[in-house]
Amino acid sequence: MKSNLRVNEVSQINDSLFQEAYRIYDQAFPPEEKISSASFTRILESKKQGRDRHIIVASNNELVIGMAVFSYLQQYNIGFIAYIVIRPEAANRGNGSSLYKSILAILTSDAKRQGELGPDAVFSEVEKSELAETAAQEQINLRRISFFKSVGCQIINSKYFQPSLGDGLPSVEMNLMVHLTKPGLKVTREWLTKKVDLIYENVYGMKSGPLIQKKIEYLKCFTSNLPDEKLLI
Repeated sequence: MKSNLRVNEVSQINDSLFQEAYRIYDQAFPPEEKISSASFTRILESKKQGRDRHIIVASNNELVIGMAVFSYLQQYNIGFIAYIVIRPEAANRGNGSSLYKSILAILTSDAKRQGELGPDAVFSEVEKSELAETAAQEQINLRRISFFKSVGCQIINSKYFQPSLGDGLPSVEMNLMVHLTKPGLKVTREWLTKKVDLIYENVYGMKSGPLIQKKIEYLKCFTSNLPDEKLLI
């Protein structure tokens, strides 16, 4: 079914569109996978300072149906999707795919400003179905994995952790997925490790103090669980 999706970029969190989208986001993810409203403010502040970080709200026939949070990481010409969510009653109507296409279009625009044709790849984190605490959550996780696969993403066969998103919250083992958007791109262990390092530093701010040691632990876990083959995808 064709989606009549309209996308608006958020510039301030007290925007009415964002407030409605935030309610959808808040209901979609468990506490350990959600960032605070203050974190959304910091994302918007970093955008004002020139970083390619985005919060977009999706509407269909004036109804807010979802949102996405993502970044373009210039250093290695990749995109990273932190969140993408569609209101449950608006799912399975092409809205999710249309929102994903909007993300790719914005990331491509970011890359072109840096002299690239588009991002080499786009990464995303998706909940592991086998780690769900309830049967209902397992089905939700499976649907999310299926969605990302339907738009061209592949699961990276390794052990990946989303760092703690706040005091008292645990790190979460996730599926790290990648959409290879550059034709002929060859993915090696070294290539993947550099990209994950960049995600930890630029998305999660693991650049100084005790966070560096935690980042090293996560990276060691990730690389030690990658297959031995030099060419992975």
